[in-house]
Amino acid sequence: MEKSISLMKGKGSLAHNNREFIAENVDSDRTKFNIYYKQEKLEEAYKNCSAETIENYNTKQKRKGRRINGVKGYIDKIEKSGNGEKPFYEIVVQVGNIYDSAIGTEQGELCKTILDEYMRDFEKRNPNLYVFNAVFHCDECTPHLHIDYIPLGRDYKQGMAVRNSLDRALKQQGIDGKSNKRENSTIAWQQSEKSALEAIMNRHGIERAAETGLHLKNQSVNQYKAVAHDTDNRLKQLPQQIEYKPAFLSKDKVVVNAADIEKIEEKAKLLVIKEDAVKSAEAKQKEELSKISEYKHYKSESEKYKTESAEYKKKYEEKAEAYDKMAQKIDEVRESHFKAIERNLNLRRDYSKALETLTALVNSAAELSRAVNAVIKTKDLSVEVKAALKAAAAFLKKSISDLPALENKDFERESAFKEYKKTKDTIDTSTPEISQEISTLYSSALAKVNEKYPPILTYKGGSQGRGFYEIHNGTVGRFYGGKEILPELLKNGVKIKDPYSLLSRSQAR
Repeated sequence: MEKSISLMKGKGSLAHNNREFIAENVDSDRTKFNIYYKQEKLEEAYKNCSAETIENYNTKQKRKGRRINGVKGYIDKIEKSGNGEKPFYEIVVQVGNIYDSAIGTEQGELCKTILDEYMRDFEKRNPNLYVFNAVFHCDECTPHLHIDYIPLGRDYKQGMAVRNSLDRALKQQGIDGKSNKRENSTIAWQQSEKSALEAIMNRHGIERAAETGLHLKNQSVNQYKAVAHDTDNRLKQLPQQIEYKPAFLSKDKVVVNAADIEKIEEKAKLLVIKEDAVKSAEAKQKEELSKISEYKHYKSESEKYKTESAEYKKKYEEKAEAYDKMAQKIDEVRESHFKAIERNLNLRRDYSKALETLTALVNSAAELSRAVNAVIKTKDLSVEVKAALKAAAAFLKKSISDLPALENKDFERESAFKEYKKTKDTIDTSTPEISQEISTLYSSALAKVNEKYPPILTYKGGSQGRGFYEIHNGTVGRFYGGKEILPELLKNGVKIKDPYSLLSRSQAR
């Protein structure tokens, strides 16, 4: 997660900072949550940091006109110096903006923790900046700090040994800027403080967002609005009017304090930034509305495909169920076939026995024939012969009665085989039709899916941000979305070209 850092010059309105009056943008119900780190009157602060130095200076002065009239006299001298120095300075420090770190939200509380840590080490980092008033405001839109301080330059060989000097105080802390106003000691010190604040943010898992300036590019609507809101706050810190006086012997020229000229330039720059941010926010919002409209269209198409897919799925499941039933029938017929084979083997064994019986019958008939011939020749039949004739006649009768049963068994075997063959022919005919129908349904459903996503996408950076693009002959085509659509792509069988591009640099290594 990224958040911006704002560190700017404040108005130095101690009455506002200490809530001696309630402005329109203050929620008085939350004022009780403000944190007051330090509250000293300005004169009391100068007594603590400069009274001894003033006394030492006055002791060395022989002429009364060169002596400083105590703390009040020193403050008055600074205000009238004309060199741009002020009795005290103020910075306003903020992390995040009203859109991502508003008061009362979880992220707002995290920013409060970060700024509290920053404030508690401020004087340790800046030993030459005497903080006499520091307040954490929790009763406005976003949590922020007002830090008021007196810069103390030291080791002067002439005049006061320790005196109010912002440039010398910062240089003695190791902050050395250049002579031009865009890279002076104050700018360098502000960058150093932002780096210290960034280190605290990193400990809490927050990255520092890139600085915004005159040319804002590739920002979200809320980021543009935040820049406009932040610029408004900075404009409020600047005086609405400046003091000037006519130039000597000139009707067309006026004399303006050097510090006021810087404020005029800063105000002009901020107005340009605000105008650019407002226009960019409007353009970005229009672009996002267009994307929302496009998204709704694709969503509608997706719902349509979803409905059609559900219908194909239902038909597929019905055919699959029919196929399962047919497969079950095949198993039943196969089992019936095995039983028919077993029955056929049994019939074959019975048939062999029947042949043996018939052979025996034929032999018995031959013996009977011989016996009958013997009877014909012998008129007196013995008891044994009569018994033999009787037994042969009985056996013959039984064998003849068994013949229909054998014929029935053979018919049963033939019928079972015919039934098996008929069922097998039906299955062989129906199975390809069902398989072909299922294959057709699957192909149709796959074709519908491929209307939404192509078979191959590439994950890369592009005009619409980092995400999945379609590539045709080396030309970047349609953008489908960011990393969040990866599960849906995989679900629909889309192949990702160069999947290692999805990994972070450390993971890819």
